[in-house]
This record gives sequence, C-alpha cells and structure tokens, in this order.
Amino acid sequence: MTTKKLPIKILAYAFLLCVTIVVLFPVYVTFVTAFKTTAESTQNFFSLPSSFYLGNFKQVMADEHFGDYVKNSLLITLISVGLISFIVPMVSYAIARESKRHTYFRVIYVAILLSMFAPFQALMTPLTQLCTKLGIMNQGGLILFPGIIVQFLWNWKRLQPLTDVPPHRPFLRLYSRWQNP
Repeated sequence: MTTKKLPIKILAYAFLLCVTIVVLFPVYVTFVTAFKTTAESTQNFFSLPSSFYLGNFKQVMADEHFGDYVKNSLLITLISVGLISFIVPMVSYAIARESKRHTYFRVIYVAILLSMFAPFQALMTPLTQLCTKLGIMNQGGLILFPGIIVQFLWNWKRLQPLTDVPPHRPFLRLYSRWQNP
C-alpha cells in the first residue's frame, strides 16, 4: 500500500467506526435498559444492569392483549414483506428500464430516494392521521395502507442499473454474474 492512500484509508475506517457506533449505540441502550429496574435506569441510564431483571418482560407479557399484539405484528409484517417482495422488483425494473426515456420515471426514482432520508415518524404520523380520517384504522386498513406504503419506501435500498439487460431476459445479468465470479 502506498503512503498516499494510507490517510484516506484511516479516514475511511474512522468514519465507518463512527457510523458503527451511531448505529449500535441505540441497540445497546435498548438491551441494557430492558434488563434494568425503573429505579436503576433512572439512576444511571447507560450503565450495565446490576442483576438480570426480567420483570419488564413479565409485565409486558402479562397484558391480556399481548397475544393480539404479537398476532397483529406478525400478520402486518408477513403481508407487508410478501407484497414488498412482489412489487419492488417490478417497480425497480420498470424505473431502471424507462428512466432514460421518460422524465416521469426519473421523478419517481428521486422521490423514492428522498423518502428514504425522512425519519419513520415523519412518514407514519401523517399516514396514521389520514387512515383515521378515512375510517380505516383497523387491522385491514393498517395492513393495506400505511404499513405497505411506509415499508415500501423504507425498505427500498437501491436500484441496480438494469439498462443493459434486454427486456425479454431480465435474469440474464444475474446469471452472468454467477458464471463469471
């Protein structure tokens, strides 16, 4: 490695370390506070728990509607992931194929990318208010309207440029990657 590239690599790894800390710190706080009593959490929020306290979990699971919460979460997640897995590849393929010819597809692509930078609450709160006004704040409405839209926008990671793939052979590029490692 040349000495010219060393400072760039050091900065890159320092940046990645900072991003890792920013991402993992909330996970640490969540797990640590889950095993603390309320008094222990207020005393020293970031410290490790003094004992393995499971009372918080017992309290949540003792709720008479806990089974309904789990069932609703599983139902919404499974339906949303299924629909996202079905819809996103088709939309991404259409956007990748047509974005050079039609401005409409470029606008949709930019809108989807910009929506990923919005916090989850900024997307979910207006959709929840809209669902309330429409009278669909029930299990079916939560699955069909905000759950799918927000997760669709939130889980859209990136589009791979598929412009070199013929329209009648969408898996040709993927297959050629497997053949040529």
